[in-house]
Amino acid sequence: MYVLVVTANDAVAKWAAQPIDMGGGNLFPLVIGPSDVPEVVDDDHAQANPELAVLSAVLRGQDEDITKAARIAAVALHACASLDTERAQLYFDLIHRSLSEAARRELSDMLPPNYEYQSEFARKYYGQGKTEGRAEGRRETLIDLITKQLGLRFGPLDSVHLSRINAATSAELEKVAEQLLAAPTLDAALAVVASPQISTAR
Repeated sequence: MYVLVVTANDAVAKWAAQPIDMGGGNLFPLVIGPSDVPEVVDDDHAQANPELAVLSAVLRGQDEDITKAARIAAVALHACASLDTERAQLYFDLIHRSLSEAARRELSDMLPPNYEYQSEFARKYYGQGKTEGRAEGRRETLIDLITKQLGLRFGPLDSVHLSRINAATSAELEKVAEQLLAAPTLDAALAVVASPQISTAR
């Protein structure tokens, strides 16, 4: 019997590599950590070994050196773009899920403004990702703006009002932003937010 352990943490890899007492003998797990996988930063190397490039990116997605993590991810994603759709989709998802938020932003900044992948799947994937990223960024900006403006007008917001703002859709936030300066009360400013009513029970 074999046990394969893949981890992005070298400390966990060291711990997991310890033999396991099975009663009649020891089981020695096969462990793969970041130190066991080379950093694939060369396009030719990645194209020749796409799975190794993906593993290299996944294991280093949370690296404190976000530039390095993004660079390794970019090389792996480029290699995946030439694969069949099923594998490409699986690998793209694995890489993106492994990246820290900072590394994702760094990766996006690395791509030239007019860069287009040759693969139809890759173009669709990145186009959707960029659109979603811009929309989420816009929503977060609105939440920050609305929270600050309402706080200035009506005083510090309690947890209930903050929850309503954070749960609002982008369309609702746009409406709140349009009327928050004219609204006579805090509840009036948030009237368009489709969320549970604030409880007044004491």
